[in-house]
Amino acid sequence: MPGILEAIYLQDGSMLKKELRHNPEMVNHRLPCEQTLLHIALPWPQGVSILLAAGANIAPDQNILSDACWLGNSSSIPLLLDHGCPINLSSSVFSSRNIDLQKLVVSHLVRRRNRLGGLAANNLSGIDFQSPNLRKDRVLNAQADVVAPVLSRTGVEIDLALSLLPTTVYHATTMNVKMGNLLYDAGFRDFDEVDALEMSPFWTHVQYDMWKPLEKLSVLAWLRDKGVDMYRRHPVGRMMAIHAVGRLLGSPRLCFGIGRMSSEQQEQTGLFLSDRTTDDCKCACSRTGCQALAFALADCGPFTHNFRPNTKFNIDFSCCLQVRRLVKSHVPDNQWIPAKAIRAMSFRWLELTHTCHASLVQWHCGRLSVKAPLSMDEINEIQEEERDLIQQLEDLVAEFEAKFDDLGIPLIPFLEEHWKPRMDEVLRANDEEKKEEKRRMRELGVTIGEESSLHEIADREDEDWSFDL
Repeated sequence: MPGILEAIYLQDGSMLKKELRHNPEMVNHRLPCEQTLLHIALPWPQGVSILLAAGANIAPDQNILSDACWLGNSSSIPLLLDHGCPINLSSSVFSSRNIDLQKLVVSHLVRRRNRLGGLAANNLSGIDFQSPNLRKDRVLNAQADVVAPVLSRTGVEIDLALSLLPTTVYHATTMNVKMGNLLYDAGFRDFDEVDALEMSPFWTHVQYDMWKPLEKLSVLAWLRDKGVDMYRRHPVGRMMAIHAVGRLLGSPRLCFGIGRMSSEQQEQTGLFLSDRTTDDCKCACSRTGCQALAFALADCGPFTHNFRPNTKFNIDFSCCLQVRRLVKSHVPDNQWIPAKAIRAMSFRWLELTHTCHASLVQWHCGRLSVKAPLSMDEINEIQEEERDLIQQLEDLVAEFEAKFDDLGIPLIPFLEEHWKPRMDEVLRANDEEKKEEKRRMRELGVTIGEESSLHEIADREDEDWSFDL
């Protein structure tokens, strides 16, 4: 084994062939790190070719194609594809900036799917099974997971090269717009089919891989322009996909990157956030249900120190203003935007509990996790406990909206000169009232814990989140 590794590291073809002749059984040996000799040889196309000719197997459980792409040596990739290397949905080839490499991968995908379709046409005629609805105007995509199992049950061998992507090609979480266009032009047209977890490609791209939100934004806009259903509900959380997009667009990761946005990306953001579709939630953060903008504003903190420094309830005022800026330029009648911002910020500062779908999502390691909605009994109990604060919110919002209309000044100076001083006054009064209530309770012999039990039902952060969806 040391001789084989030495030959690979030295990139000595003659030495590698000699070592493999003496130790042919080592060609598929796995190292302690679980990598195979093929992985070690990826930077050396000649070595890859020698190993494949000697019988090296491409392990289906290892994303070797992605590894080859990551190493930047595209010369090894055609060898792997010609040898039947599976094309994994998480492969970095879907996000590669090498257009020739992407074209190569797409051409292999098309040929493999056409082979699978040919096998179905030749072997499944007259067999009674769930119809895959094969269409001649497109490449086999969403229907492949119906065809392949039936072929296997009828004794038709499906080789490794035809091993299926578990969903449509558009579920590839690393896909960029260039790859999307190549797939579309090649005949892959199933944009809105769901996978086994009832997740559409649009939802999948909203939920996964948010470390590069500007690139993800472009993919979402591309899918929207292809006519996908942005209002499909999450199978667990039941929130609409467009509202999850709002949640993404209100995150500091994206808002603080506005300076890097192209004019096209800013337009895309504005169009998403100006969507007025309302959900059916029951929450004090919105009078008549939440819209995409409300979800963006709900995610605007706690990250900065603009108004209430050093408190976990501080709202990210900068994000709020950036969100408004993006929407304002794309909505001719935008009077509803200041009202949304005033209500959202007042809601947060009063430390009220979200009982809407905005409470169901959480960013974790670049992924959006979603949990099941609160029951109506839970919502009613939370709102009953917070009824005085909710009434205070309604009174303050009515006061602020009337003041804003009367003054006729822009939102920023209004928040700085009128909203903030008034909210500081209200919060000081609320704090004094809480202290007085605790004092009276102690006098009655009631022990007060360090933490309030007000949000016990809503505080479900430690419960299971659906990271696997």
